[in-house]
Amino acid sequence: MSGKEQVVGKVDDLAPGQMKTVQIGKTKVLLIRTLSGGFCALGATCPHAGAELENGLLCGERIVCPWHKISI
Repeated sequence: MSGKEQVVGKVDDLAPGQMKTVQIGKTKVLLIRTLSGGFCALGATCPHAGAELENGLLCGERIVCPWHKISI
């Protein structure tokens, strides 16, 4: 998927500070709208043990894993 664009929703679908998991093909992607209004996308699961990061906490621009309670 590197270098490709995929429409997954509208800008207003996410409020500042919100995270949402979407499916793109076979890949789950976590969409994040930061409190400052910026956007980013990354793998939806914890790289350590596979926790769903959408269930974690967004602290500034870091995600706290729901299982490990550590920042990613």
